[in-house]
Amino acid sequence: MNKSYRSIWNEALGAWVAASEAVKSQGKRSGSIALIATTLAMGSSLAMAGDVVQTTGGTLGATATGTSAIALGNNAQAAGTSMTAIGGSAGTGTTGQDIVVIGNGAGQNMNGAYITVIGNGAGTKMQGQYNSVLGYLSGQDVTGDSNTLLGGYAAGNGTKGSLNTSLGSFSGQGVVGDRNTNVGTRAGQNWAGAAGGNDNTAVGYRAGQNASSSGNTALGDAAGNYVTGGGKAYQLTTAEGWTMNGVFNNAFGAGAGQFVSGADNSAMGTNAGVGVTGSGNVAVGKNAGSATITPGGTVVCVPLVDGCNQAGTKVGTLAINDTVAFGTNALANSDKAVAIGANSSATGVGNIALGSNSIANGATLGTAAFVPTGSLITAIKAPTATSEISIGTAGAERRITNVAAGGADTDGVNVSQLKALDDRTVKYDGSLGDPKNTVTLAGATSADGGLTGGTKITNLSQGAVNATSTDAINGAQLFQITGPVDNTYITNNGKGVRYVRTNDTGLALDDAHAQAVGSSALGYNATASAANAVAIGRGATASIADSVALGSNATTTAAVNTASATIGGTPYNFAGGTSVGVVSVGALGSTRQIQNVSAGQLSMTSTDAVNGSQLNATNLAVNNLFNGGTKYFHANSVLADSQAIGAESVAAGPRAVASGKNSVAIGSNANVTGDNSIALGNDSVATGATIAKTGWQPLSATGVALPIVGTTAIGEVSVGSAGKERRITNLAAGADDTDAVNLSQLKAVDGKIVNISNGAAGMFQVSQDYNSPPPLPTGTKSVAGGANAKASGNSAMALGNDSTASSTGSTAVGNGATSSGAGSVALGQGANDGGRGAESYTGKYSNAVNNTVGTVSVGNAATGETRTISNVADGKLATDAVNLRQLDGAVKEANTYTDGRITEIAGDITNINNGAKGMFQVSQDTNTPPPSPTGLNSAAGGAGSVASGNNSTAVGNSSTASGVNSTALGNGASATAANSVALGMGSVADRANSVSVGSVGNERQITNVKAGVADTDGVNVSQLKGTVKYDTNVDGSTNYNGVTLGNNTGPVSVHNVAPGVAGTDAVNVNQLNAGVASANAYTNQQVAAVQGQIDGVAKKAYAGAAAAMAMESAPYVAGKLTYSAGLGYYQQQTAAAVTLRRTADNGRWSITGGVSVSSGGVGARVGISGVFN
Repeated sequence: MNKSYRSIWNEALGAWVAASEAVKSQGKRSGSIALIATTLAMGSSLAMAGDVVQTTGGTLGATATGTSAIALGNNAQAAGTSMTAIGGSAGTGTTGQDIVVIGNGAGQNMNGAYITVIGNGAGTKMQGQYNSVLGYLSGQDVTGDSNTLLGGYAAGNGTKGSLNTSLGSFSGQGVVGDRNTNVGTRAGQNWAGAAGGNDNTAVGYRAGQNASSSGNTALGDAAGNYVTGGGKAYQLTTAEGWTMNGVFNNAFGAGAGQFVSGADNSAMGTNAGVGVTGSGNVAVGKNAGSATITPGGTVVCVPLVDGCNQAGTKVGTLAINDTVAFGTNALANSDKAVAIGANSSATGVGNIALGSNSIANGATLGTAAFVPTGSLITAIKAPTATSEISIGTAGAERRITNVAAGGADTDGVNVSQLKALDDRTVKYDGSLGDPKNTVTLAGATSADGGLTGGTKITNLSQGAVNATSTDAINGAQLFQITGPVDNTYITNNGKGVRYVRTNDTGLALDDAHAQAVGSSALGYNATASAANAVAIGRGATASIADSVALGSNATTTAAVNTASATIGGTPYNFAGGTSVGVVSVGALGSTRQIQNVSAGQLSMTSTDAVNGSQLNATNLAVNNLFNGGTKYFHANSVLADSQAIGAESVAAGPRAVASGKNSVAIGSNANVTGDNSIALGNDSVATGATIAKTGWQPLSATGVALPIVGTTAIGEVSVGSAGKERRITNLAAGADDTDAVNLSQLKAVDGKIVNISNGAAGMFQVSQDYNSPPPLPTGTKSVAGGANAKASGNSAMALGNDSTASSTGSTAVGNGATSSGAGSVALGQGANDGGRGAESYTGKYSNAVNNTVGTVSVGNAATGETRTISNVADGKLATDAVNLRQLDGAVKEANTYTDGRITEIAGDITNINNGAKGMFQVSQDTNTPPPSPTGLNSAAGGAGSVASGNNSTAVGNSSTASGVNSTALGNGASATAANSVALGMGSVADRANSVSVGSVGNERQITNVKAGVADTDGVNVSQLKGTVKYDTNVDGSTNYNGVTLGNNTGPVSVHNVAPGVAGTDAVNVNQLNAGVASANAYTNQQVAAVQGQIDGVAKKAYAGAAAAMAMESAPYVAGKLTYSAGLGYYQQQTAAAVTLRRTADNGRWSITGGVSVSSGGVGARVGISGVFN
């Protein structure tokens, strides 16, 4: 390494530094890039041994000892992993990781992770992680996580807690608690003290100081100080509120919500909601829902306030809950009452008064509901009411317009629904009062007996049919008299045929029904419902296509095609096996003989029916066969015949009986009573008595039944009976799992069992001394294998001579292996798990929480015996083991990434220092001086710019802002006076509270100026042209001695001339006539005009305050577009605002913008925030 250095200028530090002799310098600053390159080449930190970096003061020694750390500045120290310290003495004494501190003395003696501190002296003694601090001396002595602190001296003095936010100088100091938000200078100081308070919000100068509870919100100058509402109190107050002793109360407006002692009450408007003692009440408007109380104790009673003492000596309001009063002097004076409108009044539980002067007192709630004549009260929905809605009062009723048509039974109806009902109502003929003798139905008049025109009456109940009845009869009654007469009925049920008659004497009237295409029905109530079907006879039903039901009550069922059959083991094919229909002469349980049937043809192709004589000839032939036997099957016995009684059973042999279903009995006196069973041999019996028993299953060493097949039998095969058993000989060796085995197979298995017991056969064999002690599996469900192997733990396993598994679920494999930890594994000779069982810990480097179920040991830490685990595959999942190849690759990739990031950061720092990168870039000569923001809270941008005044801003080369609160924008611009603004190159602002766009001799025009509106607005030339001007002399100069009206084209009348004041003022006629009285009127007029302007300015100012209050900040959510909407109210002025925020996917920058609307106009704001590291 080259140990020879030379001094060059470092742009970022503003200091001379030592660099390699090979680095070239061009001018004072040309060596900065070479310096960065040199330092990067020497190590992973900007600060290294050898005094590479030297500050202007000449003291050497920035130190970066942490992994991937950067230290830059006199005595700067970066001892933590991935830590960056920039500035004199920055980061000294600080430990942790991923910490960024920027500023002289910033971030000293901190301990934590993921902390960002920007500002001289900021962050001292901070403890925690994910904290962000920006501001001079802010964030000192803070303990907690995820806190955000912005502003000089923000959140110091022993602040403790997490997720707190402080924005503003001195805000949030001494806060103890979590999730507190403080916005504004000195806001939220000492909130909750040592007791601790959470979820509080303070917005405004000095808001929320010394509060001692949780869940509070203080909004406004000094608002919410000393709030004591316990528990989760939510006290949203302005500086005008006095005393709120309940919880979750809200009050907006001068004097609103005074002397409230209930909960969940809301009041908005001057003196709204005063003296409320109930809960859940809402009052909006001046004096709404109140008995207004002045600080001196005098009571001003509002009419209709329950309990208000008219004598004005005390307040006696009742504790009323869940009311809403909206409007000046609105009063809701009972539980759940609502009064909306000036002077509206709702008295009575649940009553609602809508509109000014409306009264809802429930006076008519006891009146019975109207029931139309002829209707029952049970048909009326909601006949009683518990409360009422009033939209006026007696003599001042209102009409409800734009009412939607009602849908439910209890909905209101509109006039259009009543008109529609009137249009559909059947009325008597004549006028009101005429006799009700006739009713003419609407519709076109019919001239053809009702075939066309007229009106149909449907759903008509059956009328009485007798000699005196005057009832109308319906169609069903007429049908009983005439029967069907329409063409459709004839088409569906067929026409009548001559010479076909049915006697229905004593029967109910009915007809035959041919309901399907091509069907025929003949007989009383005969029905042919399928295509081409025929039903003949009373009640006959032919429901199968192409079929015939013949005879009274005959029915048809689907044909069963029989194309073949097997008889005596021989298959036979039949002619006519496919049927197109059936012929039925009866029904199930009601069969008929078919008589006088001719003998059918008997042949292979015949489909004729056969008669009884033909069947008798067949039976004779069968009997001859039975008595003579058949080929290859004979019996020599005089005993009784066999019996196949069970369904699908077979019996062969004298007195053989097969009574079980699907059973087989073969042999003399063989008997089968069990289903699906077989009895073979003389006197063999198969009862199936043991079929229900499950087959025997052998058990494993742990008592678990081993899997076998064929455990459930559907029948049995018996070759004898009790006391008459038979031996099955010549049995082949079984092959499948359900085959029977012979004796040779059983002998072979027995030999193997002997060898396994001696450890000389099977998949697990041992070689032991003759007198070796046996294994001892004493734990429940444990396994031990090997001489003296001991498995004493439940579910433990010990394999290997002298191995021991003594804990639940432990495993020891190998001679002398020992596993004593629950769930652990000792693998290998002499391996010992050291008693390490299930453990919970945080993984090193990963910070992941691990909850293990045990430990795997392949050696013995106590004796120093270890083993190499070889042939390990590359790990894939997060909990897989990794091999050396993966570890080497990860280290190499980490080094490459770190080197690349350092090179990238170095380039970014150089570009930012040179103004060539970032959101603010410049183009400068090489030898220009840097900006100098020396004033408190000042900002300077541009070569040679100076911002020496407190709160000043200088932007532009050689610009100067030396006045307090001054601003200079432009090259060479100068703002030397307090609160002055210099805009443009060379502009000079040397008068307090002024804006300058040039200098003496170098003035500028201001173009595109909008016409002024308010008295303090600027005006444009077009406005000046419309004014009255002095005359002009011949040389072009102004003649201050003459004013010509009317463009010098004729005389002009001067109207509305105000009374003159000075002796040379013009006078009007009223002044001449009225004299002193006119002068007094003039004075009064001017005073009123000024007051009006003052009121207008005040309203706009109040509207602006409301707009600022409504503009809520949208939340930060990485990768999302978030929004926030708010309402603001201040001094009877309201505003609404919407704010949008877009945050980068990685959360490193965020852009926000919002718009507010108020009576004073429209306001907007935009902003951007980001993360440097």
